[in-house]
Order: sequence, then C-alpha cells, then structure tokens
Amino acid sequence: YCKSNGPGKCDSGKCQDEYVLTDANICLSCPDFCDDCTYNIDLKRAECKDSGCYHGYGLTESDKICKECPNYCAACEDVGSVMVCLGCEETYVLNGEDCGRCPTNCQECDYVPGKGMICSTCLPSTVLIESDRTCQACTANCLDCDATKCLKCEAGFAVDSSGTCTVCSKLKYNYCTSCTDADAD
Repeated sequence: YCKSNGPGKCDSGKCQDEYVLTDANICLSCPDFCDDCTYNIDLKRAECKDSGCYHGYGLTESDKICKECPNYCAACEDVGSVMVCLGCEETYVLNGEDCGRCPTNCQECDYVPGKGMICSTCLPSTVLIESDRTCQACTANCLDCDATKCLKCEAGFAVDSSGTCTVCSKLKYNYCTSCTDADAD
C-alpha cells in the first residue's frame, strides 16, 4: 500500500490514498467510507478526519469512523450516537431532521409549516405557478413558458398564434426545418 518504500517500510508520508502511515512506518487503511484519516498513536488506530467521510456519511464523535447519513441526507453529524442530518441531496429539503422531497418539477423548495414543501425554483421547461407555488410543465416541445403560453420552442418548432409549439414543416412554408415565429412573414 506504499507509493514508495525503503527496505520493508514506507517512506514517511508515502501511503496510497485512503491509507495513513503508522508510527511503525506501515500503511494502515482508513476506516470504511473515509478518504482522509490520521493515525492515533495512543489508541494505535486510524481515525477519519473531520471532513474525511464520503458524501452521504458523517463522522462519529466517539470512534472517529464514518457512518451513513439518514435517507436523502448529503451531510450529517453525530449527536449522542444518532446521525442527524445537516443538509439534503438535490431536490430534497431539510424538514426538522429529515429530508423531504420537493414537489414534481421543482428544483428547489422550502418547508413551510402547515403547507409542507413548496417550490421556490422550477426545473427547466417548467413554470412556477405563484398562486400555489407548484411547477407546471410547459407544453410539448416548449423550452420556456409562462403560465399561459410557450415563449421558446425546441429546434424545428416555433410558437404559433395559440402559444403552443408547432413543427416548422406544418407552418407557413412546407419542408421547413428551422423557423422562428409561426405568424411572422
């Protein structure tokens, strides 16, 4: 497990990633789910550093090992031998100590007591409906829209007079593969 070595021993600081050099110049594996650790000379063991746990794992205070965070939690900490969530994975939001999923088509959301998860930012090709803070999908082939009509269509389509995307070849000019506004001359 040494990157380089002398006669039967590792050179100081030359262990491979996820290993630590002991006081006997031997490379010792870091604890599971840890990529950066130190060697505790008093306890003769490898201990994970504060920021050494893999994504989705948190450091236990007592034995300095990495323990899995609760569901959908990106970072957590050890509080009285229980892993408590500090932040959630994308499209989840912290609700007390748990991660709740944002509503459909929602990229970012907030927890509001009594209302649950409400959207603050929508995914692409969706629009935020202010009245109920939900995200509504744009019509077919639409890249950007407001609550009533499409504002920009995918390539090969254009916004027609009804505010939906129509394939270019069905518009004013036959066999068209690229067009801008369906009603433009």
